[in-house]
Amino acid sequence: MVVTIGGLVAIFGVSALAIDGAYWYERRAEAQRVADCAAISAAYVGSVSGSSAATTEFNSIISASGYDPTDTANNYMTNPYRGSSGWYNVHVGQTGLRIFSGAIGVGTPKVGASATAQGVQDSGLPNIPDAAVTAAGNATFGGGSSTTAATGSYANVYSNGIATTNSGSVIDGAIYVPTYEPFNTSVNPYNLSVGNVGNNTLDQLPSPVNFSSSTTIAYWNTNWMAAAQSTGNTLNGYHASNSQAGSIIAPAYVNGNIQLTGSSTLSLVRQTGAVGPQVIYVNGSVSTSGSAGITNNGVIFVVTGDVNCTGTGVSYQTTDLSDSGLISLAADKSAMNLSGSGNATIGFVYAVNGDASLSGNGTIIGSLISGATDSNSVVFTGNALLSYPSGLTSNKLFPSQPGLIATSTTGLY
Repeated sequence: MVVTIGGLVAIFGVSALAIDGAYWYERRAEAQRVADCAAISAAYVGSVSGSSAATTEFNSIISASGYDPTDTANNYMTNPYRGSSGWYNVHVGQTGLRIFSGAIGVGTPKVGASATAQGVQDSGLPNIPDAAVTAAGNATFGGGSSTTAATGSYANVYSNGIATTNSGSVIDGAIYVPTYEPFNTSVNPYNLSVGNVGNNTLDQLPSPVNFSSSTTIAYWNTNWMAAAQSTGNTLNGYHASNSQAGSIIAPAYVNGNIQLTGSSTLSLVRQTGAVGPQVIYVNGSVSTSGSAGITNNGVIFVVTGDVNCTGTGVSYQTTDLSDSGLISLAADKSAMNLSGSGNATIGFVYAVNGDASLSGNGTIIGSLISGATDSNSVVFTGNALLSYPSGLTSNKLFPSQPGLIATSTTGLY
């Protein structure tokens, strides 16, 4: 058989393309595996620590896999992607991978792959309504207790159980319950009348308020504790009497009870220059009496035991509604007890596992939430007035649970 020069060239060309094509295909498959890994890792890290940390993670993954992170024509990450800050799109590849095909005039190819992954930052956050009172169980208003709100908004009440008011209570808004009878003086299991509802509405919940699970609460607790212990600022309890004045600077971990009596005062203070929520964690209970009081200057105040603030003066005062929270993790009927005759700006108050009560003759500015499902979930007595600043849901006080909710690959190029 006679083979011409042209035939040899053709055979060589086909062979070159076949060899290089197989090599390119293998390189593409490898690039796809690296891209998938890099996208998923970057999205997860980004959901925990932000896009800058995600970029560092991406560069680390591709570098460990033999790709050059400085070759930004082939290796790069896009975030936000398609208008979403949670989506991370990555490209992984190389240029100039030829074995024989260059000899027959084939240009320098780009061999690589791309992938996308989505991270989440709000999984497990509490689903708290924009309301003055939210109860996983019953909500009871006795005496002359009331809720009020600024002009143009309402101090609504949400109850997954039964909501009860008496003739002296006034709710400046709507009351939402799972089921109800129409207003009727003879048949009304909620003991409500039109005159006691400022917005003249008793509404049925389309579904119960979804409180967070025990797993989510455990996650919050772990992260709050870690944040409080991050600088090693630890106290073995705190006790003050008479006219003593003191302060605790966040982040801080208090291993023991905080007890204030007489006219003593305690300030909870943010660290100078701190950005974002700051945590003071009390592994114990908190109590004030007499004219003693606590001033919260913008920290998340987490207490594992009961919070019992009573007295004739201001027992608890919040100066920053946006970053402040008073949270009890106790699971009993005395988890959160606020009582007194003074006026106090409490802000966001959450008895995560136990009951919450408000009593006395004082005016409280804030919202009151209880995760207890019993008959005393939230109880108002005396002439206590809860004034609600609209929009006080404060989800940002809770540690977000990072994760991945979707991943996909976009193929080879």
